[in-house]
Amino acid sequence: MKLKFPLIGILACFLSVFSFAKSDAMSYYMVSPEKVEEYVKLDLLKDTVKAFEILDKYRAWFFESRLQMSETIQQELKEFPQFKKIVNNFIQATWILREDESIDKTGMMNYRVWLGDRGLDSLKWYIRNDLKNVNYSKSANKFLDDLQGIIFADTLLAHHYAMSLFAASVGVCNDSVVNRYIKDGDLKWSDDQIKELFEQRKVKLSDLLRIKEKVKKGKKVETDIDRVLRFRELYNGRICNDELWKSVVKRLDTLYSRSLADLVVMSMVKQNTFDEKTPINWKRKKCGCSHKDELNGEVFGIYPYWLANDTTKWIDFEGVTRMAYYGLRATDEGALEMPSGMLAKDYLNEEQNYEFVNEAHRHFVKMDWIVEKDDWNELKNPDALKGFFANLINEIDEILNKKISSSFERFLNMFSVYVNESDFRGDGVTLFFRNYPKTKEATLLFNTFYKQLQTKLSEKNPNVIVNLMMHRLDLSENEHEQLYDSLTFKDNGIYSFANFAKIAINSENKKFAKYSDRGKDLKNYLLVVVEEPVSRSKRLVVSQLNQQLNGVDRRNVLHSVVPVLWFDNKQWSQLREDAMYYNDTYYALGIAPYATDLQANDSCRVSGNLGMCFMQYFEVENGSSERQSAFSAFVCTHRWLFRLLNFIALAIAVGLIVSYFVSCRVSDFFNRHLGLLLCIVVLPFGFTMALLLSLDPSVAGFGLIGMSPILVLLAIIIAIILHQVYIQNDLPKRRNR
Repeated sequence: MKLKFPLIGILACFLSVFSFAKSDAMSYYMVSPEKVEEYVKLDLLKDTVKAFEILDKYRAWFFESRLQMSETIQQELKEFPQFKKIVNNFIQATWILREDESIDKTGMMNYRVWLGDRGLDSLKWYIRNDLKNVNYSKSANKFLDDLQGIIFADTLLAHHYAMSLFAASVGVCNDSVVNRYIKDGDLKWSDDQIKELFEQRKVKLSDLLRIKEKVKKGKKVETDIDRVLRFRELYNGRICNDELWKSVVKRLDTLYSRSLADLVVMSMVKQNTFDEKTPINWKRKKCGCSHKDELNGEVFGIYPYWLANDTTKWIDFEGVTRMAYYGLRATDEGALEMPSGMLAKDYLNEEQNYEFVNEAHRHFVKMDWIVEKDDWNELKNPDALKGFFANLINEIDEILNKKISSSFERFLNMFSVYVNESDFRGDGVTLFFRNYPKTKEATLLFNTFYKQLQTKLSEKNPNVIVNLMMHRLDLSENEHEQLYDSLTFKDNGIYSFANFAKIAINSENKKFAKYSDRGKDLKNYLLVVVEEPVSRSKRLVVSQLNQQLNGVDRRNVLHSVVPVLWFDNKQWSQLREDAMYYNDTYYALGIAPYATDLQANDSCRVSGNLGMCFMQYFEVENGSSERQSAFSAFVCTHRWLFRLLNFIALAIAVGLIVSYFVSCRVSDFFNRHLGLLLCIVVLPFGFTMALLLSLDPSVAGFGLIGMSPILVLLAIIIAIILHQVYIQNDLPKRRNR
């Protein structure tokens, strides 16, 4: 069957390349430096200067045989193995070689063969002629260089990024390509570079026949180069609306598939670098606690598993409110595995392997786990799917609802009147189910599973949340959704805003209704991964939501949508604009991968810090983007110690006051030292309480209510002092009649 849309063919090509073997390990995708290097070597064919200099050394050089000549010259051209076959065939078969036979004084026959001027020129001609079959382009090489260093979670993200890069290189619809590319003058191709790219493309037989037919009819023949130059001239620098962008994408897709798609697929490799023996380390650099009250909503930092082995990265907790670990895979049996295939519950039995969760909690950041599955071929039977979901519920519950905080922290949480912080290994789970069946029965089973999972998890942890994660393209209803983004309503299974509203927001689980953290509504979130170009897809999320929902449901879902940017660590100016746009339009934001170089600048600029971007551009009105001081960060991350000191100070104060009223010796002593009583009872507790109210994020929201104990103690001490002053002073008394 002929493919109607080229993009579908390209995606099919991606899948065929990366799914040649079923793997039990999670994988990511990137342009391989080795593959690019192999492609670069093709350019050596064009640089024949050195090769021809080597050949010139053997002009009129005598050899005893053609075989000796061939072996010697091939050895000299070892840096150019592509020439060996040409050289050997030429020497063995050509009649242009100079040959001479003579008999020496001893009567022996001598044979000599050498390359003369004519023979050498002929050999060079054959080498040059062979170069015409080399499909190398400097423009394509630069395109691959721009793709290097970016890791993609799946091929869909990789393809759309490459398409956006291609649009920027051609220079069309400047409002629809990534901002960095528009401002990077070196990236936009010149007319000569476009010609050079398409001249290297091999012409198909069908194209040759079509051209021949047009020539016969006397029609003008328009080449691919002519078309792309005319296309660029038509759309260069234009602001493209949605309808125009659809037309542009269709044409771009055709040009991309003819020029670069095969090369990108060939250069992309599937990798997995997860090391079970290397624990995740989030302590490489110190920082303060999350700026939760100053950020304008939830900020998700998605930490992919392949960063665990990268010792050059650290996590800036100040710029996020939730961290999500992307590295759990659900098997067909419903078990959870680490990226390497090891069972997650076995891996997480070791304390060192989940210590990073405690580190997030110390910085007042919630911890979520992303569970991925994309292959449902073995679960088409409803009974098999039910069994899968039943096992998965127990697996997720075992991973999340295990208490991992220290006994010291749990003791303080038990006696704390202000806060009960999370003791669990997870504060939420995010289901990233791709390619899930869209049948009504499969959708019903998933919805039932979702509600059962929510109920099961909230039995132990009422503050747990269950999120969904989807590609924006999956949430579009159009049958050619990956290309066009038009919005004709149809049943899309679990991939719809309406279904999310039904199961995640309009839940019948009353226990899940309120959030214990200062009375905020506890929400499940819908993480929407937006593809490149983000400048356009970020607007389409709202457009799709408006098409599917209205009224209260629309408002509730909009408050729960989390646009997720897959950041390439290059488009910093675009990131600033996106953060401000999301600040005005949405109520949450996600970024992946979330990690910062240890040597990065503390700014939202190139080689900067992602956390600083959110503190500066996703803050509440009049919010402060300044970092916490070293002392404030120390108090916040060690708040359990200061809570203990506060508890001890309160116990001493209460004990001293009780002793004052029940012991004459104690009261007599402090009646003579009222200042000491004031210092012991009020100052230690007042100082530690002030620290907690200002620097402990869990206590800070209580305000005057948090000050009530110290006010009561102060009132008691003041009453004691006034009473003693009244007694000790000789004040006139009214006589009794």
